[in-house]
Amino acid sequence: MLATLVGCNSTPYRDDYARHVNTMKKSPMEASAFRMIFSDGDQVDLRALYDNDTTMGNSNVLYQGGPGAAGLIALVAQIGVHSSIVSSQREERLATLQESANSEIQPLLNMVDGLQMSQLLAPEHKPWLASSLNSDVETLYVKPIFFSNTDMTQLSVKVVAWIPDPNGTKKRPDKYKNLIQVVNAPLSDEQRTLLINGDQALMQQILANLLGTAMDITHGATTGKFADVKGTMKTYKMPNAGKNKVFRASHIADTCEHTIVRNLRQWLIAIPKDQQAQHVASQAADNGNSDTAATAPILTTEGQCTAGV
Repeated sequence: MLATLVGCNSTPYRDDYARHVNTMKKSPMEASAFRMIFSDGDQVDLRALYDNDTTMGNSNVLYQGGPGAAGLIALVAQIGVHSSIVSSQREERLATLQESANSEIQPLLNMVDGLQMSQLLAPEHKPWLASSLNSDVETLYVKPIFFSNTDMTQLSVKVVAWIPDPNGTKKRPDKYKNLIQVVNAPLSDEQRTLLINGDQALMQQILANLLGTAMDITHGATTGKFADVKGTMKTYKMPNAGKNKVFRASHIADTCEHTIVRNLRQWLIAIPKDQQAQHVASQAADNGNSDTAATAPILTTEGQCTAGV
């Protein structure tokens, strides 16, 4: 019965998360030899954001067990079965939430059906793309996942990037791994209407801009561009699935449209400048200590930016 209950459920996505790993003392890759490959092929992956609160409410169960060792074994078995059922219910709920959220962005999903990642890649980034794996050349695996809120007013991308370790273990299979996130400014009413009405060119342009920024940050992160940048920790806030997400991070660089920060998990997050919430200085800064750390070179992903913008 347990196998039936657990085995037949849908499985929610869990591939947009990465625990930061870097077992090398130096930068994972050389800038002049940077090579990457899309880990899951060339198809664009777009998903809806949803609130993944997994609370299932109370689930009180009266366990029964007889005297002696046999009773204890029966009690432990009952607890294990109940735990598995609750976990299975939680997984099913998450999968249902994702499916329901995806249905709300169907106009966008229709436009990316058949769209390839290589179509979105900027010309200056295409030389980085390896056509096939070469055991003699270090290659970075990248997995871009695009997201839209269910209102279809804001798009973003997460890129999981990693380098497998040939001598790694099942628990530690990679010698480098991290996550890069880029969030775009909210769409205007006109842009949203155009997308809902199927403006393929606009959709492709938005996704290409997201991917281009993410690839620049990924390249900088893996080739040591941000290694010596250690800014003061501050509190940042940005919208996420209809709620404000608050997190601690330090500023490391800028693009024309984004402020790039490194959070406590070591993830690199690009926050749009025209919606960036006010950040609160850390206690050290409040006490009068200024942030004198070096600033990374400005990344210019679209045209030229004025220094400091």
